[in-house]
Amino acid sequence: MSSNSFFSKVKRKVNELFIQRYVDEKYWQLVDATGQPGVVTLYKEERLDDLKEANPKLDLDAERMKGSESFLFDLHKYTKYLYQVSDCIVEPKYNWVIMPGNKLFKYSWPYIQDPWVGSKPKPSVAGFLLKLKPIELEEAILVKYLWNNYYHFLFDVLTQLKVYDDLGIPLTVPVIVPEGSMNFSYVQAYEKLFSFGRKIIVQDIKTYYKVAKLYVGKDSFLSDGLLQIKKRFISFPALAKVATATPEKLFLTRGINNRRAMINIGKIEAIARAEGFTVVETGGLSLAEQIKLMSNASHVIAIHGAALGNLMYCKPTGVTLLEIFPGDNFKPQLYRFVCEKFGYGYLSILGAGAAKADGRFVLDPAVFFPALEQLLNKSL
Repeated sequence: MSSNSFFSKVKRKVNELFIQRYVDEKYWQLVDATGQPGVVTLYKEERLDDLKEANPKLDLDAERMKGSESFLFDLHKYTKYLYQVSDCIVEPKYNWVIMPGNKLFKYSWPYIQDPWVGSKPKPSVAGFLLKLKPIELEEAILVKYLWNNYYHFLFDVLTQLKVYDDLGIPLTVPVIVPEGSMNFSYVQAYEKLFSFGRKIIVQDIKTYYKVAKLYVGKDSFLSDGLLQIKKRFISFPALAKVATATPEKLFLTRGINNRRAMINIGKIEAIARAEGFTVVETGGLSLAEQIKLMSNASHVIAIHGAALGNLMYCKPTGVTLLEIFPGDNFKPQLYRFVCEKFGYGYLSILGAGAAKADGRFVLDPAVFFPALEQLLNKSL
């Protein structure tokens, strides 16, 4: 091992065990909009009906009184807001919004609410104190949540952008995004096909921005704004020029080397093909090809994962999803909520053997057969 490599590892370990914990974490004060000078609430709406619909047994008044972290997190998910933060600095590594007095604006991260606070790294104090002179901007908006995830790009990044448009922030106001955000193929394709409609400022890892008026916004979880975004995809005028088949029955597969891969995928795919399903791995398709592929689907089978973000491209009605979960009670309800929002039918089944770190699992054909029959025959 070279001395440079050894000292790099020591430096990284000291940073993790001491500096981040006892300097970076202690130096900053995490604040929300309540009573903060320089923060104006331009819009705030708690979509309590949506929260209640997703959690029918929830006693909102009782939970609000208790103020548990899980409830506050759920409430935040179902809140649409737009804040204006004056005379702040956007730091480059995590895009935290830094306010005077060593304060971090809590909603720099759209889903920072309490259960996740400890998992969000704070800015480097040394980097902040030793920073070069910030680039000054009169106005900007912040859009930073998980550009590196296909699902979150479709369902969170685009809805954040729509909040700014809907609530009247002029299109002349640029967007600050984290370094690397524009490197993903689906982001580049979206910009080429549809355009973000605003100037995009990709923040270099060494560059700080000082913004006189920074807008920080978020839409409610699975908001009505998704339907407006969905209509844009469905009415995409260039679809007719894309040479991609549009089958009604689709099986969105995952390669055996992927996380949450189905070990006996070949056997399950063969069963699906025998029932007229077209098997496709969407990761190898362009954005335009994925939009075209999904545009006529009526029956969709897929393993839980980001590829199910492609539901955004399906027709407005007459679609049913069969979602396959790896097993071990790993059964997040995200896409069930998506189907409910879009007015689609929904079924799910559970595999077995996902205790492994990579989530690989087996799906018993005896479990798949009846679910497939229900998908094809039952009116949902």
